[in-house]
Amino acid sequence: MIFVCFEVFTRYILGFSTAWIEGSARYLIICFVLLLAAPLTKRDEHIAFTLLDTRLTGWGKRITRLIIIIAGVCVPIYTAVYTLQITLMLKRWGTTSESAEFLRMWWIYAFMIAGMVLIAFYYLEQLASWVVSLAKDRGEEV
Repeated sequence: MIFVCFEVFTRYILGFSTAWIEGSARYLIICFVLLLAAPLTKRDEHIAFTLLDTRLTGWGKRITRLIIIIAGVCVPIYTAVYTLQITLMLKRWGTTSESAEFLRMWWIYAFMIAGMVLIAFYYLEQLASWVVSLAKDRGEEV
């Protein structure tokens, strides 16, 4: 936000503009979104399609929730591994942003890896919770 305010000040008050501020602000927003997706996942406040989940009860709802949790673990792990390969390639090439020359592109991808790993951990936590609730319903000690 400070970058954007500075850019508005320099552009409209001082009469000049810097290209790196806009690019930096854009990449910072991307980094924050990638990192904040994980806490939203933990609190179950992310975008979700609940059409099937709200109509099912009992075991149908549990099985659906298990499928969602398994996908929630597998997809971020796959994404993190794939992004790690891209990140290492960008680091090896030394690629920088066109709009912010000082910014190495592999840093942006590193934030995506961190966000995906956190999402996977939160879904693993949900999986443990699911297993505990299943054991409690069966009357087993946990």
